[in-house]
Amino acid sequence: NAYNKAEPLHRRRIAELKTEDYQAIIQQIADAGGSRSLCEKQRQLFSQLCQYAIHQDIIHTNYATALSLPSPSAPKTRVLSAAEVSAIWGMVCDPRLGETAKIALVLVYTGMRLNELLTVRRDDVHLAEGYLIGGEKTEAGRRRVIPIHPDVRSFVTDWLAAGAGGSPYLLASRYGLPRDHNNVRKSFGSLMQKLGIQGVTPHTCRHTAATKMAASGLPPEVVKQILGHADIATTLNIYTHPDTALLVANLEKIQWR
Repeated sequence: NAYNKAEPLHRRRIAELKTEDYQAIIQQIADAGGSRSLCEKQRQLFSQLCQYAIHQDIIHTNYATALSLPSPSAPKTRVLSAAEVSAIWGMVCDPRLGETAKIALVLVYTGMRLNELLTVRRDDVHLAEGYLIGGEKTEAGRRRVIPIHPDVRSFVTDWLAAGAGGSPYLLASRYGLPRDHNNVRKSFGSLMQKLGIQGVTPHTCRHTAATKMAASGLPPEVVKQILGHADIATTLNIYTHPDTALLVANLEKIQWR
């Protein structure tokens, strides 16, 4: 497919081609609405052809290394509306998808990533104090304080009770291991399909939480501390020191319903 897109170069000798010739093809793809990924594949083809020509002593420079690609498109994200969150609440007693609805709501109300919730250990849940310890991905996000909003605290209470004396994980499979995130994602998709909610993934819940926290007037440093964002880790560690009680108190200010 990439070779076909380079049709204007097909009858030209590779020894005559320079960076601007290859760049023209990539620009043509970009102008036609092609994605950055498509342009990357085109550059990869040109690089492979140049490398082959170098090995055959036809050219001495890989002209593809200097090619410019269009800027990556901003990821398409959205947040759940209040009506959509309310619809998820309406599913918590559903015999088949109720558990998934509870997981979705905990993600919405805490801003956790799905994998973060699935790997929370029971010993890291401090229910009386209103928070748990969890997180992953970045140094700023690991082992952070994550407040549990009062609206969803009963779900965590039930999970703790259900697993008493068994697995060390808050949400364990029947084998005592963390639940498989692919299975939970599939169930999440079934829940959204049943509710007629389109264009969302479990990570949409995190975007929803961040948006709601900011809209509710929580200080940015508190929001970023709760979410565990890495880009302001240095600022938070050096200039701000919100303690556990402050994080919990701030999250409880949010009126979801």
